[in-house]
Amino acid sequence: MIPPNNKNNNNSILAIMPKLVKWNKFRIKCWFIEMD
Repeated sequence: MIPPNNKNNNNSILAIMPKLVKWNKFRIKCWFIEMD
């Protein structure tokens, strides 16, 4: 992951966030499909 002493820590997190959001949406879709 990201080293804690990285000066660009916040920027890296902001760059990763959209990917996490897409991944979470993908997981939720799969979860709903399993529920059907």
